[in-house]
Amino acid sequence: MGDRIFTQEEIENMRDTVIQHDMRETNKEFDLNKPPVKSYKYQEFPRLMYNHAVDSCQEACSQEEMDEMIEAGWSTSPGSVVTAAWPKEVEQPDQDDTKPRRGRRR
Repeated sequence: MGDRIFTQEEIENMRDTVIQHDMRETNKEFDLNKPPVKSYKYQEFPRLMYNHAVDSCQEACSQEEMDEMIEAGWSTSPGSVVTAAWPKEVEQPDQDDTKPRRGRRR
């Protein structure tokens, strides 16, 4: 474009094109505190595989890799959730004891 000289009509057409483009782009408003996010799209892979024998997990990136891991003893389920039991020497709190208590005012 260095040596080409544009006519006044071409310059005005380019300006109109730029103004139309800017108008389309500036009409999109969004909250800076909550920027737009892409909607979730399900993807089968990568998928997390679990080995309960050694208590570890690893990603499977394809169906073939997942099949190999299943044959090697890996699982697709995370297993049961282990809940911590209260020690016998500590009493379990009653329903009323779980409410926050207010201290005495001095």
